[in-house]
This record gives sequence, C-alpha cells and structure tokens, in this order.
Amino acid sequence: MNRIASATQAMLLLFALHSPSSCAPRTVLVLKHGTFFGHCGGRCVAEIDVSTTHVRYTATNINQPQGQDATLEGAISTKEWDDVTHEVDQRVLTRLDDRIGCPDCDDGGGEWVEVSFTDGARKRVTFPYGKPPAQIADLVVKLRAIQMRLEAQVRN
Repeated sequence: MNRIASATQAMLLLFALHSPSSCAPRTVLVLKHGTFFGHCGGRCVAEIDVSTTHVRYTATNINQPQGQDATLEGAISTKEWDDVTHEVDQRVLTRLDDRIGCPDCDDGGGEWVEVSFTDGARKRVTFPYGKPPAQIADLVVKLRAIQMRLEAQVRN
C-alpha cells in the first residue's frame, strides 16, 4: 500500500512539474530600464518603460523642485519590440540576484532592468552603471539604445 501511495505522489509531482502552465514560456508584457546617479547635478535618474507599441522616457532632477523633469512618449516598431524581447531568457533572468555588485558605490552610478510578464511575474536586476551581468548584456545594450535615442530627443 505504501508503494502505491508513493508512486501516486511521485506521478502527481511529475504532472505538476510538467503541466503546460508551468512549462509554457511567459510572454513579456513590459520592459523597463533605468539609470541613477546619487551625486550629480541635473537629471540624475532616467528610465524607459517599453511595451509592445509604446515607449515612455522619464528623467528626474532629484536635486531641484518639480518642473525640472523631462518626459517623452513615442512609438516602438514591432521589429524593435521583437528584437528586444528576443533577448529575454526568463530562466536565466529569474536566476540572477536582484542586486549585483555595488550599484552607485564610489559615485559610479547604477543601472537596472525590469521585465514584467503577462502572468503577473516580474523580475528586476540592479547593477553598477555600465557593468551589466553577461547573462543580460545584450538586452541592456538594446534597452540603452532606445533610452539614448529618447534622451537625445529631449536634449534637442
């Protein structure tokens, strides 16, 4: 009788681990990327919020009253969205620590990436500015390119 109970429990565990909902890849809903510098003048905190067709850039001046912030919204092409989301490997991303190294130590700045999935899961990784973990370096490069493009528009 114990063997039957053990075999039944093992089968249920295997079924749960291999059910379609646990194996199905999550779809990326929103990508976010940001930078921050604790000791600086001007807009020291910047971020982008990217969805399938829309991108929003926000830069905040943490040392000045409101009104010094910059915001820009625009479109993102399906190709660019696909290119960026192609770099998201959910298994690799979720295994990374939430904080890597010492972001903004020695006034070097910090950077972060956050991915939200359609099932409600979310993962954010923060790391020293310009030093992304190798596992997400290509994702960071593509998100930075979008952010820099919008920063240039705000400056002009």
